[in-house]
Amino acid sequence: MTAHTCALALILVASASPDARILRPGLGPQPIVMRDLGFSGHATALNDRGDVAGRLSFGTAAVFWSEATGPVLIHPLPGHTAIFANDINNRGEVVGYSYRTGDDAHAFIWSQSGGLYDLGPGAALAINDLGTVVGGDATRAGAPGPWSGHARMWRADGSVVDLGLPSEAYAINNSDVVATGFSSPLYLWSPRSGVVDMRYTGWVFGLNDRLHAFVRSGGYPSALPALWTDAGVIAIDTPGCHDNWSGRINNMDWLVAAWKTCGNREQMHGFVWSPEAGVVDLHEHVTTDIADYDAWAWDVNEQGQIAGAVTDPLMGIERAVVWDVPVASVARVRSLDVTFATFAANGTLSTHAAEQLRARLDRVRSALASGDRNGARHAADTLWRKLQSDLRSGKLPDAESWVLDSVSQLR
Repeated sequence: MTAHTCALALILVASASPDARILRPGLGPQPIVMRDLGFSGHATALNDRGDVAGRLSFGTAAVFWSEATGPVLIHPLPGHTAIFANDINNRGEVVGYSYRTGDDAHAFIWSQSGGLYDLGPGAALAINDLGTVVGGDATRAGAPGPWSGHARMWRADGSVVDLGLPSEAYAINNSDVVATGFSSPLYLWSPRSGVVDMRYTGWVFGLNDRLHAFVRSGGYPSALPALWTDAGVIAIDTPGCHDNWSGRINNMDWLVAAWKTCGNREQMHGFVWSPEAGVVDLHEHVTTDIADYDAWAWDVNEQGQIAGAVTDPLMGIERAVVWDVPVASVARVRSLDVTFATFAANGTLSTHAAEQLRARLDRVRSALASGDRNGARHAADTLWRKLQSDLRSGKLPDAESWVLDSVSQLR
C-alpha cells in the first residue's frame, strides 16, 4: 500500500464512510416543483432543514430565509457596500464575505442569535454542521473571488488555522475534511492525516460525508463536471458548450450546477445529476412569467431540495427559487445511513447511539429490498419514535431534527 493510499484510507476512516449495505440513489416518481422564495436575487445555499442563504441582486445584502421568517436581510460589514452568502449549516449559521469596491474583502459568519461577526480579511466559502468555517486568507479588492491565497480554517472555538494548502478551501464535510478549490493537483486535508494529493487537476466545488467530491476539469471551454472518489472519477457529459458553473454535492451523490448553451443567446440550464437518473434539466421545471429565462442551481440538501435562481439577464430580473425534487426511498435510506455514521464519527452521537439508529434503519432497508412496503413503514415508524426520543432527551441536537422529517417520508 502506497503512502497516498494509506493517507486516503485514514481520511475515509475518520469520515466514517458507510459500508457496502448502501443502495444507489434515485429520483422519486412525483413531479419536480419549483417555489419562488419572494426575494430578488439568488438562493446560493440551503441546509437540511430547508433554511436558505442567498443574496439580493447586485450583492447589496445577503439573505437568510426560512419558512418561519421569510427573507431576513444581512447587511454588509461597516464601511462595506456589498456582501455575498456562500453557505449555511444545519444550525442556521451563514458564512460569506463582505467588501467595498477598491478595498479588501472580509470573511463573516452570521446567525439569528449572534448577528454578523467579522472573521477578518479573506473569504468564508463553506461551513459544516460542527460550525467549522473554511475559505481563503487572500483578498481581491473590489470584486468577489476567485481567491488565490492559502486555505484557512476558522474553528468554532475561535482559533484560526492556515492549512498549508496552495489554494483557498472551497469545501468541508462534517468530519472536518477539507478540499482545495482550485489547484494543480487538488488536495484534501484532514485533522488526522494532514495534506493528501487527490491526483486530479481542476476545481472542487463540494465534498460530502462519504469523501466523494464534486469536481470540474480545469480547462475551458470543455470544463466538464465529475464525481470524484478514491476509486475513480465519473465524468458527467452535460449538453451545451460545457462551460459549467459551480455547485454542490449531497450524501446521495447528487450533484447540482448549471451548464451554458451554445449560440447567440447563451442560456444557463441548472441541473441535478445522480448515478441512477443521470442529468435532469431543471430549466424544464420552471414556473415563471419570464419569457426568456436562465435557470441556476447552486446547492442541494439531503431532502432533495435545490437552491438556485431564475433570471432574465437582459431585463435584470433575478428571482431566488428552490426546486423540490422527489427522493426515492432507497436514496433517502442511503442519505440517512451516511448521516448516522457521520454522527458517530464527529461526536454528535455516541457510537452506540448511532449504531442503534443504523440497526433500525437496516430493518427499513431490508423490508424495501424484499418489497415489503408495510414492513418498511413499520420499521420507519420505529426509527422515527427512537429519533423523537433522542431529540426530546437532548441526546440529538435540535439542529439535526431534519432527520425526523426525512424518516417521516418513509412511514
